[in-house]
Amino acid sequence: MSKKLLGIDIGSDMLKLAVWDGSHVRRLAAVPLPEGVMAEGRIADTQALSRFIRDTVRAERIGARNVALVLPQGSCFTQRLAVSEMTEQQLLLNLPYEFRDYIDEDSSRYYFDYALIRRGIGDGEQPVLEIMAACTAKETIREYTSLLQKAGLTLKIAVPPAIAAWNVLRRYEAFTDDHPSEYCFIDFGHAATRMLMFSTRALEAERAFDTALGDLDRTVSAATGLTGDELREAVCANTDGCLDTEDAAALFTRCGVEAGRAVNFYFYSDRSSQLRTAWACGGGALLPQLTDAVREELGLELLDAAELCAPGDADQELFPLCVGAVGAAITI
Repeated sequence: MSKKLLGIDIGSDMLKLAVWDGSHVRRLAAVPLPEGVMAEGRIADTQALSRFIRDTVRAERIGARNVALVLPQGSCFTQRLAVSEMTEQQLLLNLPYEFRDYIDEDSSRYYFDYALIRRGIGDGEQPVLEIMAACTAKETIREYTSLLQKAGLTLKIAVPPAIAAWNVLRRYEAFTDDHPSEYCFIDFGHAATRMLMFSTRALEAERAFDTALGDLDRTVSAATGLTGDELREAVCANTDGCLDTEDAAALFTRCGVEAGRAVNFYFYSDRSSQLRTAWACGGGALLPQLTDAVREELGLELLDAAELCAPGDADQELFPLCVGAVGAAITI
């Protein structure tokens, strides 16, 4: 198979693309989705979405046709596990049991997979495997396989969001000697703000809260009467100071307070944590009014996720928007 992969992350309001050639990011794109194709994180109009993906790939002159997809939040489950050392076949047979609290009794309706973190020694000096495990419904894979086929693309791999972020960090550590031992991603999305805390080995914690860019859109729309593309352009450009109002500032502060609360709970849960830095990604990472307000409340240094790029990566200014798409594509 060609090493060139097209990473695709379909958000609630934006399509993010990343072309990976086996060693570097060669192309990034982030394009607002048409209204009506997504609803509450799910595909609302398959035909319209597949046409939009096809037309966007053509317009961006992207030649890659094999896709690495970020699975939608809520359609997959991810766990960090420590299990007795066993063969790969035995491990795959046992994974349904590990997900019994998340899925129904018919495990044949799901796909299960894992990534090895490390081998170690557990209680009683017995060898153990530390893994990141994931599962998703087969119906989800069929749905996205069909969607991409209609767009002229082929689904090759599907990755949970947490694993995509982890891949970005593992790559960063591969070319950076002076890297931290713990990481935090803050994904300022349209429907929710999500936080992922990692050690150098794997995912340690995941938090989410509802204060998000969708609230900002509604706040600005109520003040200006703008909707659709005009609203998006106004928010991105801070037209007429629409992000400098008291209502917008209160929203930004609330987001910072909730993010700070999540960090404090993480420190409370792990008193030995060395977490000092967070990376901002998602659409909100491009809004200094938001990131400045969050920085005031967070208790951590807040950096632009573009700093996780490797030398030679293309379109680095779009990296904060496309972290998921990049992380999916670099899995192979």
